[in-house]
Amino acid sequence: MKSEIFNKAILKNQKIRLIYKYHQVEFKPFFLSVNKFGKKVVFGRDNFSNEIKEFEYTKIFNIKVLPGIEYSTFFPILKFLN
Repeated sequence: MKSEIFNKAILKNQKIRLIYKYHQVEFKPFFLSVNKFGKKVVFGRDNFSNEIKEFEYTKIFNIKVLPGIEYSTFFPILKFLN
């Protein structure tokens, strides 16, 4: 069920509000994956930072897709060559 909600939000470029580790978080999801320990995770960017963070499925509760709030996908890329 969580995967379906995240997939729809990723395809429509919509923000998500949820409870993660007992704190309310609003972020822009980018993709779903499995971490090196075999746990499902979703990668996304928090509203107040440019850092892409990893959110574990087992610590996510009360997922809400925020209607009408769309964003353009932006991945911060490090410059290796100056």
